[in-house]
Amino acid sequence: MDPGTLNYLSAQALVAGFVAAGVSEAVISPGSRSTPLTLALLRQPAIRCTLAVDERSAAFFALGLGKASRRPALVVATSGTAPANWLPAVIEASQAEVPLLLLSADRPPEIQGWGANQTVRQTGLFADYVRARHALPAPQLAPGQVFVPDSLWRLAARAVEESCWPQAGPVHLNLPFPEPLIPIGVIPEQAAPPALLPSPPPQLPAADTIARLAAQISGRPGAIVCGELPAGNAAGKNALFAALTALSARLGCPLLLEPLSGLRFGRHWQEAALAGALPCVGYPRWLNQPTVQAELAAAPPEWLLRIGPWPVTRQLQNFTASARWQALIDPAPTWRDPQQRLNLLLRAAPLATCETLLQQTLHPAPVAWGKRFAAWESAAATERTGATATAAAPEDTADATANPAARRIAAVLAGLPDDTTCFIGNSLAIRELDSYSGHGPRSLDFFANRGASGIDGNISSAAGIAAVRGRALALLGDLTTQHDLGGLALAQGRNLVIVTVNNGGGGIFDYLPQAALPEFVAGWRTPQRIDFAAAAATFGLTYRHAAEPEALTAVIRAAFAAGGPHLLETV
Repeated sequence: MDPGTLNYLSAQALVAGFVAAGVSEAVISPGSRSTPLTLALLRQPAIRCTLAVDERSAAFFALGLGKASRRPALVVATSGTAPANWLPAVIEASQAEVPLLLLSADRPPEIQGWGANQTVRQTGLFADYVRARHALPAPQLAPGQVFVPDSLWRLAARAVEESCWPQAGPVHLNLPFPEPLIPIGVIPEQAAPPALLPSPPPQLPAADTIARLAAQISGRPGAIVCGELPAGNAAGKNALFAALTALSARLGCPLLLEPLSGLRFGRHWQEAALAGALPCVGYPRWLNQPTVQAELAAAPPEWLLRIGPWPVTRQLQNFTASARWQALIDPAPTWRDPQQRLNLLLRAAPLATCETLLQQTLHPAPVAWGKRFAAWESAAATERTGATATAAAPEDTADATANPAARRIAAVLAGLPDDTTCFIGNSLAIRELDSYSGHGPRSLDFFANRGASGIDGNISSAAGIAAVRGRALALLGDLTTQHDLGGLALAQGRNLVIVTVNNGGGGIFDYLPQAALPEFVAGWRTPQRIDFAAAAATFGLTYRHAAEPEALTAVIRAAFAAGGPHLLETV
């Protein structure tokens, strides 16, 4: 069999194995050495292929696909520096626990290390940021030997499981292909592999651990903090919200919900029995108040139960660290304890843990403890400095006219259709959303790249999410948008609305000590001169500018009504 046909059969078998293991998406960057993989993918009807010229954008797009679907997408590139461009997305996927499958084509071993063009050491390219790495040999057959695809099918299934369990993340397969790269003549038929879908074990809490947790938190003042959770279906979200609010009511404690928990918005606010529960979303504002800080310093929480990654905002981080005893529910084998205050780590699913905990005998904290938080939350939710200008905003969006950030968040949320997914940029955007989103019964989901919290690849990630969810909005800063202008190519043909807040550079630094330096503007604020209208025109996006919140709401609504990609600029 000629090498070109053998290359293709090997790639075809591997791709068929991925399909049998449940993979349905691939992101391909064009190149020569990856020809067998690209051809096999384009000829596989069960795989939806997206072509992306920029490998960095391709990897972040695949990351977005994985975030929204919780299934790994394939990302394919040729040899040399091409896969090196994946590194920022690989780091994000690793730290955010997003499944991702990296398929890098390579030169065959016999020319490695001899100065051959476009040859670099690819097998260890991503260091410790991959869950597993597989360096395959070049396809070869002994004279008279028949090609057998079974081992490639099973390698594909293994790589899929490694990317999903026990800790989701990227898996790298390095695939050397000798020339020629195109199959010759008639290609032998391959049988379809049997479905091989690994099933992870249920992550149930140990009975003695639950008893210990119940004894620690029952009858004492404490709090529950729920951070970012993986994307899930509405039924799972409703069940977790019901369990958390039931715990809040039973324990007489506040339930602090970060926006990336997915629990601030949804039908569960109408369906759950909230009597006695204390869900809180205004904590970024009341935790900043000197009177609240003084009260909490005098009587800090005796315990804190945390779900998900370390909190986004400094205020909530400090509140969390102030607890005298801390427990974390986290099924992934990571240590999310940056301040090293953890006393109990439960390697179990949050819903199963909360439901099991509710079966224990639990007593509420002293009534005065819960009343404090209820009063603080009520005051934050009703603060106004005038009539709410954006009347269509969610009913409890607080401070809608108090400051530009509050007005902007209210305007964005008011413009969203129901059942919309939002991708939120880092730095100011995620903090403003945390402070001012409020809560409500509309179906809104929020995503962000908080694994490494970089500004790279945000447009591409949002485009990947839009590809899965059907439509999405991305709220980004001007530097974040500039950093991923190439991602606008992946917005083409998608129902994605990108809102760029042009505040003249790195606005997050205004709140940091660097702002006092004489070199602040030149070295940190770094205002740019970007013509976003021209950028939108270059990539075929509709552009609109909206200076006022009312106008921003109107253009967001119009953009979703019209469909297709839009780049909206605001201040």
